[in-house]
Amino acid sequence: MHGKPESVDTRGNQDDTHEAETSQFHSGSLCSVCSICEHCSDRCGKCPCEEGDMSDHCGQCQECSTCYLCPILCDTVCTPGGFVDEMTGSIFQTVASFL
Repeated sequence: MHGKPESVDTRGNQDDTHEAETSQFHSGSLCSVCSICEHCSDRCGKCPCEEGDMSDHCGQCQECSTCYLCPILCDTVCTPGGFVDEMTGSIFQTVASFL
């Protein structure tokens, strides 16, 4: 009993980790746009919607205009808690406090 390691179920942890990463960006950070990047490939391929189309993805098509930023920001300089994330989030919070 003592030498046998416990079985640990790791299925599904990848999705949880990815969600945690995208939700950990500093409030107001330029990097927060990365939270919508995961939907660019599955939703935005179906956009733009024709007039009167009430499909679920049509309400999200406006966000697709920022998908070009994903490889530029999210795959290079934006990491949760990283320099760009902290700096742009801090600037946003400072400006917001004066308004």
